[in-house]
Amino acid sequence: MTEVPLPSGERSPPLGGGSARSTRPHASPADYAEERARLRGLRTLASDVVFAGPLGWLLRRRAVRWLLTSGYRSGLIAFGERNDYRIPPRWVTVDLFGADFNLDVRTGQGLPFADGSQRVVYTSHTIEHLDDQALAALLAEFARVLGASGHVRIETPDAERITQAYLGDDERFFAYFERENRASLVQGLGLSPAYAERHNALIGLFSCYLERGHHVGVLAPREEVERRLRDGDLESFGAWCVSLQTAEQRASGGHVNVLYFDKLRRMLIEAGFRDVRRMENGVTQIPRLSLRWIERPGPRAGYSLYLEATAQGLASRA
Repeated sequence: MTEVPLPSGERSPPLGGGSARSTRPHASPADYAEERARLRGLRTLASDVVFAGPLGWLLRRRAVRWLLTSGYRSGLIAFGERNDYRIPPRWVTVDLFGADFNLDVRTGQGLPFADGSQRVVYTSHTIEHLDDQALAALLAEFARVLGASGHVRIETPDAERITQAYLGDDERFFAYFERENRASLVQGLGLSPAYAERHNALIGLFSCYLERGHHVGVLAPREEVERRLRDGDLESFGAWCVSLQTAEQRASGGHVNVLYFDKLRRMLIEAGFRDVRRMENGVTQIPRLSLRWIERPGPRAGYSLYLEATAQGLASRA
């Protein structure tokens, strides 16, 4: 992971060696899993009616997508979303494949939109798949295509919240991850039972690679994980987690960046944004933006960081 130096006077949040900045109390992933189950009936029924079968096939046809997005000029960009992800049809999707526009920003490709042509960019659990260099370039592209007073909304794993839960011995918070790792990695892929251990669930959220359709986290001895939590800060701990992947694993498209509010705020400001603010799942301050059907209320809401920011525009940055 290519590191962006912290400005003078700014520090990565301390971990075990100091008092981490507290965040607002937040529901655990298990709480959101229960809420998702409660809402699943009507939402799934409506989604299946709209997106499944012949109608869903039709909605994914390129000519129909062109019409639904006003010729890809709706002003709404869903970065990291594909056309079979069942998001509102007016959003223009951008991803590696299966989207309206297929591209890999890790290779330096810019977004295929004119300066200042977009109103909102939304991205959920995507930027943690980019190292600092690629992420900085992507955020600058977001600012370019949004122009003055355009908005970005970002959802990504909240490294500060996750580490605080681990250091606070929050069993309920990690029960979801331990259960999921046991089912998908140990039982599903036949991997070591160590993947279901809490300390490996922690570092696997920060650093993982793709194998046989699954996110496979890195492994380390519990004593080593807790020593580094105790002696370091969040930035150095995250860099160590990512360093446990091989070069081939890092290239697979898994998690290679450990993100938290202060770091993302700094990167957004450097990219040309202002008014960076922390949000909650389903809550927005962006005018005329509906998060219905695009922002998921599932378990990952319990460990996610939500940010919104306003673009300054090229003229303001000149």
